[in-house]
Amino acid sequence: MISLMTMITNNNTFGISPVGKGSRRRSYGLVNENGEKSMWKEFSLAHIKETFKSLQMEELYQYYCVHMKNSLTIALVVMATLICLTVLFYHLFDTQDTKSTEFISHVTILSSGIAGNCLFFGFVVRSKFYCHYPTSISISYWIFLLVLLNLYFNVPSYNRRPTDDMVVVFYTIFVCYTMLPLSKCWSLVLGALTVVLQLISSGVIAEDKKFLVGQLMSNFVILVCANISGMYHKYLTDLTHRRTFLEARNYIQSMFKLEREKKQQEELLNSCIPNDLVEEIKDLSKKMRNSQTSPFHDLYVQQHSDVSILYADIVNFTPLAAECTAEELVKMLNELFGRFDQLAKKNQCMRIKILGDCYYCVSGLPNPNPNHAINCVNMGLRMIDAIREVREATGVDVDMRIGVHSGMVLSGVLGLCKWQYDVWSDDVTIANHLESGGVPGKVHITKSTLEFLSNQFEVEPGAGHMRDAYLADHNIETFLIKPKVRKFDENRTIRSRFESSLRASLRVTKYLENWNVDKPFATLHVSPMATKLLSVTKDYHDFMFSLAFLDSNLVLNSIENDHGVIGPSQQLNIEINAELAKKSKDLVKKYSFKSMKKPKEDFNPILMHFSQQQEGEYQHRPDPSFKLGLLCALFMFIGVVVVQAIMSTRDALYIVSIVCGCAVFGLVITCSFFAECLTPVKGSPLTNRLLVLACYVTNSLAARICVASLCVFCVFFTSIVPVISNQSPPEDRSAVNNTKVLYWAHSSLFGMVTTSLFLQISLTFKVILTICVVIGYNLAFHFTEVFQVEMFIRNSIEPLDIATGMTVYLAVFVLTLIFHDRQVEYANRLDFLWRREFQSETEKVRSTAEQNKKLLENILPSHVADYFLSGNRSKNELYSESYDNICVMFASIPNFKDFYHQNASNKNGIECIRVLNEILVDFDQLLSKPEFSNIEKIKTIGSTYMAAAGLQPGRESGNQHGECQKNVIGMTEFALMMMVKLEEINFNSFNQFKLRVGINHGPVIAGVIGARKPQYDIWGDTVNVASRMDSSGEASKIQVPLKTANILMEAGFRYEYKGFTKVKGKEPMQTYLILPPPADT
Repeated sequence: MISLMTMITNNNTFGISPVGKGSRRRSYGLVNENGEKSMWKEFSLAHIKETFKSLQMEELYQYYCVHMKNSLTIALVVMATLICLTVLFYHLFDTQDTKSTEFISHVTILSSGIAGNCLFFGFVVRSKFYCHYPTSISISYWIFLLVLLNLYFNVPSYNRRPTDDMVVVFYTIFVCYTMLPLSKCWSLVLGALTVVLQLISSGVIAEDKKFLVGQLMSNFVILVCANISGMYHKYLTDLTHRRTFLEARNYIQSMFKLEREKKQQEELLNSCIPNDLVEEIKDLSKKMRNSQTSPFHDLYVQQHSDVSILYADIVNFTPLAAECTAEELVKMLNELFGRFDQLAKKNQCMRIKILGDCYYCVSGLPNPNPNHAINCVNMGLRMIDAIREVREATGVDVDMRIGVHSGMVLSGVLGLCKWQYDVWSDDVTIANHLESGGVPGKVHITKSTLEFLSNQFEVEPGAGHMRDAYLADHNIETFLIKPKVRKFDENRTIRSRFESSLRASLRVTKYLENWNVDKPFATLHVSPMATKLLSVTKDYHDFMFSLAFLDSNLVLNSIENDHGVIGPSQQLNIEINAELAKKSKDLVKKYSFKSMKKPKEDFNPILMHFSQQQEGEYQHRPDPSFKLGLLCALFMFIGVVVVQAIMSTRDALYIVSIVCGCAVFGLVITCSFFAECLTPVKGSPLTNRLLVLACYVTNSLAARICVASLCVFCVFFTSIVPVISNQSPPEDRSAVNNTKVLYWAHSSLFGMVTTSLFLQISLTFKVILTICVVIGYNLAFHFTEVFQVEMFIRNSIEPLDIATGMTVYLAVFVLTLIFHDRQVEYANRLDFLWRREFQSETEKVRSTAEQNKKLLENILPSHVADYFLSGNRSKNELYSESYDNICVMFASIPNFKDFYHQNASNKNGIECIRVLNEILVDFDQLLSKPEFSNIEKIKTIGSTYMAAAGLQPGRESGNQHGECQKNVIGMTEFALMMMVKLEEINFNSFNQFKLRVGINHGPVIAGVIGARKPQYDIWGDTVNVASRMDSSGEASKIQVPLKTANILMEAGFRYEYKGFTKVKGKEPMQTYLILPPPADT
């Protein structure tokens, strides 16, 4: 009961998983704005045609349909030719008078028919000609068949009876509807014309006028039912193909989106890490799914020898930044570092990271470069020139201090979230100290770098040991490279376009605008589908599984909310339709006779069978069109009843067959449509049981087979009721007085057509059912003496009895039905495969989009990622925020540098970096806890961990004291938990690492800078002070300034007063040390 009720609410139109069902049904117009189904809209072509028109794909679809019908049209012409040949041979070998007018006319007409069919065969096999004039050829061929039939049966006109051509005309109407590529309008016109011509010829030419009205009425009913069944096949085939065509277009559009998402993914990955690490990181999710236990987390670090490292710092930038608003600072940094990125690319350097106003890059990775030292020196000189241009144009005293060192580095990413490509080694440390001990306006290098320069630069002694203690302690000899002399007039007045009355920061910002540097993610274009896919994960902050996929429920919601297929841009629409034309041609090839001979990877076209798993899914898919099949079968039943009412005695058995048939059809049709009329009602068991029954009829394969068999049996039994009631042999075996018997035989046409009405039921079942019906009719024909009479009156040939004649007719009909049903089955299976492909590609799009989201969140906070993924931002818009109460933390492991050594035993430092990775992973995992949800990791700098609390949209200018307290307390608790985690690592690894923490709170500026490698960062005096609190702090303690200490003391944290601490660029500050809780607590 529960499972069937679930089927009611989760009814899937096409029998595949319900991914994308909501959008698909809405795109067909089957669901109104409130999500309620309409009983008939599900089968309405009007809404789909409107969609086709809006997507400019109607002409393409018609071309596709013509190709699809080509093989059927060829088969129709071939069958008509064979029938004409068979009848011609019958006349030639069984004639009694070869000189009679009847014989000559029939041979002439049949010969002309064969010639005409050969002519049309030449037209239809020429696919290009056929596809250019499909309607003209089809109309002409239908009319040709009408002329051929009327000539054959009406010339000569004597002995003409209304029953003579009934079976042939019925067959012609049915096959022309189902096999010719005509529109429904033209088919209806020609079908009506066929009926009218048959009735006129029968009424006018018939010699025996006795009971003529009854015969014409029966003819009309039989031929109308032929038109109904033909139109039913054409309508449902058109509906199915249009849906498949939309599915194919959706599939192609998803492919376009998938390629776009993949491109974005590569761009995002490459903005964070080099190409050689991309594949390794993509494998992260696979390794997670394998659930292989390991004492260590994955480490993505590689060793590179013979590289050069450049560190650059903007001198006097701090006072300049202090004057800037948030927008100005982000714009200034983006322009400066964007220009540096351009220079890095020209000089074959890779920017590693931006630290405040410090910029560092490396040459020689990921690919080796023998000119790495020359590249870095040239890069440094170009940076000095660029900043000197700023100084000259604006009068602002800024300069560059640059250090370059050559050696070995370890490069990669550490931690679980906020991945930033970084480098580590003793040589990196030396390069950093070269910058801090350098001279503004010159490039500070070591002897190892000098050896790679080949005397290409003018060099002077650097005396770095006099300006930096690290260089002195390690006895590192340094040199300075002089820039080429340029004629700068340092004292000249500032250019008029940058008035000296403006403040310095504004002058610099205005000048930098002329550099036209790209904005971050200026090339990032996100599809509406991706935006909606990603929006469902807005509150998902589990960075621990940064590449993991969303669960299927999120996928379902995201796909159902995607309406992008209805209105894509014109350019995208043209591209999709062009690809659709190509794909449709490939699909049409699968329908060709040649391709059917070759087994496909997907399924066997001869046996019409998938693999076991797919076959079960295909057979058990719901069939909403089954309702229409029942209605059409009802019309066939009514047709039989009417014909029998006219042509047979209405005895008790006839009445019983009608009552039973009406009861069966009334019950199954009512049940099948209950689901459209009723909705589940709590507390109404009758309604819910009826819904379960209705759903069971539509969705259960066994129920559909039973109901279809029952309907076919009702039509079959009603059609042979007169045979059962009239077992006596006829007194006259001539055809003159046996008109009613012929109509009893013709009633078999209704049973034959009924077997083909259920299009979605498997071919095997329909073939078995059709053969059973044919056997039943033949048993009735051949074992009942009432049919042992002449079928027609011909003087030139020996007449056949009704039993033999109907056997021949039914044999032709059953072969045609099996061939047609096979084509329908083949199309259904290919449609099923297309939809499976579409579902698969949709899954790929969703997965790739989620990967993009997680990768972007590893560069930016989630709310910033949402901003860049939204389609509402300007391409050249910069992202910046100004916050009033942000708590910033710097946590470093000062004794890690003592632990780090480069030797063969630890793989030149890789094993030391592995330990650092484990530490950072444990720190990152703390962020997934709910109590730390408002803390954002900013980056890591060596063994220093930087985070901030309160970087949330909508709270930029909040002055609430409670919010400030929450940020400070939360960050302090996070820092204390980091200390606990580090102690656990010490216990397990037998190390003695100590965490030194500095915390400060206050206003900060946040933003994204760097077009080639976008990076989110925060700036401001609050950040600088927090950094100084760390660098001047004590191990296993948290140093905070007075204003932060007041909040923590009020909250009950243990503390001790440290005194005044010197802070670079500021007056000595009064600071406190926050102590961890006692060990016993």
